[in-house]
Amino acid sequence: MTPVVEQTERLVLRQFNTDDLDDLSEVLGNADVMTYSVTGPLTHEEVQEHIRRYCAHWHRWGYGLCAVVHRTDGKVIGYCGLQYFDEIDGRPEIEVGYRLNRDYWGCGYASEAAAAIVEFGFAVLGLDRIIAMIDPRNLRSIRVAEKIGLHYEKDADCGGYIDRILSLIHISEPTRRTPISYAVFCLK
Repeated sequence: MTPVVEQTERLVLRQFNTDDLDDLSEVLGNADVMTYSVTGPLTHEEVQEHIRRYCAHWHRWGYGLCAVVHRTDGKVIGYCGLQYFDEIDGRPEIEVGYRLNRDYWGCGYASEAAAAIVEFGFAVLGLDRIIAMIDPRNLRSIRVAEKIGLHYEKDADCGGYIDRILSLIHISEPTRRTPISYAVFCLK
C-alpha cells in the first residue's frame, strides 16, 4: 500500500508508485496542462523518469510531490506537493507545486490539494516558509496560490526564465484538529 500523506473531502494525496504511470502520462503529456512548463508535454518514458525522481526526492528530504487521487473514481488526476530547491534567487526554498489533468480543472481540486499540502508543510514538517514559482502568464495557477494564502513577493530569475514568486510565512501555531498519517518512503 502506498503511503497516504493527506486526505481531503474529495482527494487523497499519497506518494507515487509505478502503477501511476499511465494516469500521470495523461496529465503531463497534455499540451494544455504543460503550456507554462519549461519542458512542454512529456513522453511516457519522461514521465516514468519523473516518477523515479519524485520518489528519490521523498527518500532524500522526507517530503515531495504527491499523486492526487480523485476519491470518487480512484484516478490519479495530477500531482501536488513540496519540493526543495538549493537556490532560488539567492536562497534555499521549498515550493508548493501542483499540476492537474485538464478534465478536472475549474472544480477547486488544485486549491484543495495545495491547501492540504501547505498545512502538511507547516503542521507536520514544521516549515516556516513555503513559496510558489509561477510563470507570470499562468493566471489560473497564480489564483490557486493566492486562494491558499500565498502573496506576491517578487519576480525572479529561475534558471534563465522569469517566474513570479509568491510566498507564505507561517507564524502562528498549527490549528489542525485531526491527526494525519505520514510515512517517509516511496514504493517502487
